[in-house]
Amino acid sequence: MCFRKRKMKNNKRGMFTVVTTLIIILLTIVAFGIIWVVVRNVLDEGKEEIDLSKITVDLEISKVIVEEGNLTIGVKREKGEGNLIGINFIFSDGDNSIVLKRETNINEFEMKSFDFVLENLEIGDIRSIEIVPILELELGKKSIPSEPIDKIIYEEGELSFRELEEEQELLYWNITSEQYCTFVNEIVLYNTSSLILNLINSDFEIVSRENTFIYPSIITYENKKGTPEDLLRLILTILLFNQWNGVYFVYEENSNLEAIVPFRDLEIHESRYFYFENGIFKIASAGESFEDILSSEELRQNILIDRYGIIFEGDISTPYNLTKSGIQEWYLR
Repeated sequence: MCFRKRKMKNNKRGMFTVVTTLIIILLTIVAFGIIWVVVRNVLDEGKEEIDLSKITVDLEISKVIVEEGNLTIGVKREKGEGNLIGINFIFSDGDNSIVLKRETNINEFEMKSFDFVLENLEIGDIRSIEIVPILELELGKKSIPSEPIDKIIYEEGELSFRELEEEQELLYWNITSEQYCTFVNEIVLYNTSSLILNLINSDFEIVSRENTFIYPSIITYENKKGTPEDLLRLILTILLFNQWNGVYFVYEENSNLEAIVPFRDLEIHESRYFYFENGIFKIASAGESFEDILSSEELRQNILIDRYGIIFEGDISTPYNLTKSGIQEWYLR
């Protein structure tokens, strides 16, 4: 009997050890779970910060027009990453401000116009307009930067009584989808450099204008006339739609701006460029670098070039005006 009692006592002691071990294991699992939740939250917050640091959305107010009580603001997006899903427009009269949100998605080098009714702004004379991008992060959350990305300041009463100037009116062109499709379907037929050259010299009138705008290619094509700068833009658009590499190249010599279009001629596998001379468009051969092109132009015109730059390809086919001076970054010769 004594032996059996000792055996039962030993069994109870063994069961207690097992239960204690299980409880310790369970508490350890729970503790690890709590720690993992905390660590994951920290990692997610860090990931959001990393995502924000990579966002380089660059917006600018490209036009502001007041006409018949309506306010039109053109916003252009420059080069930069980030999923833009909206813009906050901040209007201020110096004492009070109002924020109006517009959902939108503007691609790189694209411009969109946003209309507002002045009497609905519920503030006095507008003294400043600011824009703040609204971005979508990878985690599906929205982010609104704390600082405005562009701002325009006005004197008292300046915006309310601003007249619509010709240059503002011509900044953006309303092009229908049918017009655009017809334009693209026709220009892709000029798929060689000789066809392009013959098209420009045979079918287009060269004109001059007082303003410095470079009209959209579709406008120049439909009107069958344009300045040398307009026609060079059309030439580049035709090249790009035919999958040829090219750029709108601008250089400055003694405060004079000149434009040419370097491209890779796929027919002869050679680097060449279009240029304008004495009322005629021509093609010249050049080396593989911008330095070769600059040297060729200096020799051709007997000049010394001071600086040069390019207008980005994304700007070329858009339906708004460019200018020869609208270079993102100039490079000294």
